Parts: sequence; C-alpha cells; structure tokens
Amino acid sequence: MSFHRLLVVMAAGGVSFTAAFATVSASAAPSPAPQTTRVDLRESDGVVAGGRGSGQTWVLARDRQNESLVLYRVSDGGAVRRTALPLKDSGALGAVAVASGAVWVGAGDTVVRIEPDTGRATNVIRLDAPASAVPTAQRAPDGTILGWGQINSIAVDSAGTAWVARYAVPVITRIDGFSLIASLIAIPEATDPDRLISTSSGIWFTTNFGLTNQLGAKVGKLDPATLTVQLVSVVAAVIVPSQAGIETLGVGRNVIDPSNLRVTKGTMPREMLSLSSVVSDSSGNLIARIARANRLLIFDTKGRAIDFEAGTFKSRGEEMAMVAPLAMLFSASDGAIWFAPRGGRSVYRAP
Repeated sequence: MSFHRLLVVMAAGGVSFTAAFATVSASAAPSPAPQTTRVDLRESDGVVAGGRGSGQTWVLARDRQNESLVLYRVSDGGAVRRTALPLKDSGALGAVAVASGAVWVGAGDTVVRIEPDTGRATNVIRLDAPASAVPTAQRAPDGTILGWGQINSIAVDSAGTAWVARYAVPVITRIDGFSLIASLIAIPEATDPDRLISTSSGIWFTTNFGLTNQLGAKVGKLDPATLTVQLVSVVAAVIVPSQAGIETLGVGRNVIDPSNLRVTKGTMPREMLSLSSVVSDSSGNLIARIARANRLLIFDTKGRAIDFEAGTFKSRGEEMAMVAPLAMLFSASDGAIWFAPRGGRSVYRAP
C-alpha cells in the first residue's frame, strides 16, 4: 500500500516552457522513441526506491519471500549485484540517496549507510519514535496513522550530512556524517516534508499534509548553516533544480528564486502528467510520466516519447495491463534515463 498522493494535472493550450526548459510546439513531429534496456531483478523482489551516484544505479527492493529489504547495484552495462540489508520490510515507503562516497538507504525507522564498492552496511542508525504527528494526517477508523514515522525521503549534502523526511511527522531529521548523531529541525507549520533535494542553495522539500486538507500546499527551504526553515506558499507535487532556480509543478508551474524566495509563474504542458514522476536532465529538458500510461515524455525540441511495459496483473480472472506509479526516475550525467515502476521487478534504461 502506498501512502503517497498522486496528483494529475491538465493545462490548456500549446506546450510552452520558460526558464531552462526548451519550447515544444504542439504540432512538432516526434522523433523515433529511444530504445529501452530492461534489467530484471530477482523474481521475488519488488522495487521500492532508487538513486544514482558513482556511475551506478542503486535500487532498493522488497524481498517478498523473506520480508526484508535488499539493495541492487546496476551498472550502465547491465551488471547486477544484490546485497541483503539489515532492514525489515516495513511497507511501501523507502528512500535511497547517493553522495559523498556513500549510499544512504532508509526504510521504516532505520537509516543505513553503505560502502559502495563492497555493498557492506557500515553504519545502522535507528531513529527515535516520532513525538508528534501532523493533525490532518489520514487515520484509520481506529485512529491509527498508517505509515506514521516511516522514512519517505533522504537527501545528502556536499558535507556528507544526511537529511531525512518521515511520513506525517512535522520535522526534518539531520544525521551528522561524522558522528552519526541525529537531531531534529522543526517545520514552522504543522506540515510534514515529503520530497527532499540537496542543492547548493540549501535543502529543498515539498510538503504532504498541512493545516488544511489540501495536500502539498507549501515548498520549504532549509538552510544547513543556520538550521532554519522557510516555507513558500506554492502548491507543488515535485520540485526540480534548474538554471533559473527551483522549478515547481503541481496545480501550476512556478520558479522559486533561491536568494529571495520570489515566485515567478510558468506555463504547464497540456498533457496529463503524473506529477509524482518528473525530472529535469542536464540540458534543462523536462522528463515526465504520462498519467495512466506506461509512457514517458521528453519535452525537448524533438518531442520524444518512451514507451515501456510495466507488467500485468489479474483481476477477476482477466489479465490487465499494469500502470504502476514509478518508484524511481532520474537522468544520468551521460543523458540516460533510468526508471522503474513501483513494486515491479524490472529497471529500465533509455539512452
């Protein structure tokens, strides 16, 4: 079961991007679709999250047979190494971040730091039980918050400090890269961080629950030097660093200036996008998952599309195509796009 929201938007008019993104005419003839390479994981494993670093792709997967988590290292050539992790299967949430010569993996209440060359877990950090929950978090009939306190995002800065977001918890956890001591940074409002990214201007994040029933109603910036958090009233499901600043997409598209947090409105594409799966490549092109379809669109001057098979499932005895949310989507420095459907046993690479 996934505790993340799925936001789908449609904007009218032609496809037009400002800032760092290229402009694409609605009538532009698409170029041939890039061919995808599929790397299969073990039959019993299902993808939870992924990251990229040190020229490798790292995939966190759930071992359904042993109810535990494993980490795959997938090389650009398709070679695979599978390593068992000291983490129990804790549900649908999890995170991977690669930076400063280490791989950080989080799931449940535990963060593991891994040595990339050997895959060995060098440190295991168990976080304290959360002290509070966001008041508007969704609850089961018995009052239980499903997924409360589970790790859903990790970012690592250039100093090697790890920053951790936990579901329905209104704080960001800071883990010192040297002492491994965990400390808490409160969010100014009763909202929880959802997606963390590390940039030269600070740690940025979207929000999940808030003071109202509206999801994702803020974007936050954490200053690692002062440990202060500022919130910007922008509804965003995803944030993407670009040459112009921090691109946000949600019910609208905006650019946030990191120096003064000034917001400039942009133009959304007309296609229906699954905004849980959007990235920007090194050229500033937008790559996005099309809603309810096994397809990625690359919004560049060629208007390229990538189709992929994400498996099937049976419902009432009938075989049906599976359109699962993506557990990972990122663009490598060599221009390749790596992605994998949540719960699937395959990772895809498109050159």
